[in-house]
Amino acid sequence: MPTALGPTLPELLRDRRGIPSRTTTLVFLALVVLVGGAVLVIKHLRQPPQLVHHGAPTFNLVYRKPVQKAALRDGELARLVARRPRVGWELTVRPLPLAPYAGDTGHALLPILGDRQARVLRRTNPGFGLRDEGRAQISGFPGYQVGFVAGAPGHLVQGRDILLIPADRGSRLGVVISYRQTSAKRILGQRDLDVAKLVKKAIRSFNFGTSRP
Repeated sequence: MPTALGPTLPELLRDRRGIPSRTTTLVFLALVVLVGGAVLVIKHLRQPPQLVHHGAPTFNLVYRKPVQKAALRDGELARLVARRPRVGWELTVRPLPLAPYAGDTGHALLPILGDRQARVLRRTNPGFGLRDEGRAQISGFPGYQVGFVAGAPGHLVQGRDILLIPADRGSRLGVVISYRQTSAKRILGQRDLDVAKLVKKAIRSFNFGTSRP
């Protein structure tokens, strides 16, 4: 007795074309695997580049053009840069050694380190002006950030240093993520602001380990 939905495709091909049902099923499964593989390949190709630092500590960043990797300078673990006419951006990651500490590093030690970082920034950036300071968090990891402005007209600097540590207690090495925007413009255009957003998005993508956040 025929079903309410009628014969299946393998049954139709068997009855009308003499093609065994098993052959039709295998061809269909092969097409499913092929399409699924193509989808995964396209998805992989569309993923933005990933910068991975293997070592101590291991971490990764995800970025999109025009942000790109650049040659490391002394003491750096990672460097990303972007350029527009009369405006430049730098995103760097440097190691943050942590002294042995028995308490909660994220809540007790980081504010002390953040205050120390603010003093260093004040000494090394002419025209330094503190914009904000306080706790921060990226990808669930505890941190402390210092935002500032410096420089003078024709060479204005907007910067932010984020001190970040792994979530596990007893960690002896974190990172300092530094963002610098240097501009000869008084007011940035929309395209400049779009690039700045991409650099800041790369900061938010930071994750300890090799997996994307």
